[in-house]
Amino acid sequence: MAEDDKEQFISRVIHDLRNPLSSIKLAAYNIKRKAGGPLIDKHLETIDKKIEEINNILESLRR
Repeated sequence: MAEDDKEQFISRVIHDLRNPLSSIKLAAYNIKRKAGGPLIDKHLETIDKKIEEINNILESLRR
């Protein structure tokens, strides 16, 4: 039973963290599309990389 509770908790945490990350990624995409430029693109690329790193961490929690 405790293992099931742990898995449910981890699934909820992953879900709750991925939702805002998706919003951030979409906002970054829209900024790049509408107001791109070399400096903005560089910063948005950093945002995308960090979002991917967080997603990888979240995925590793499932294992």
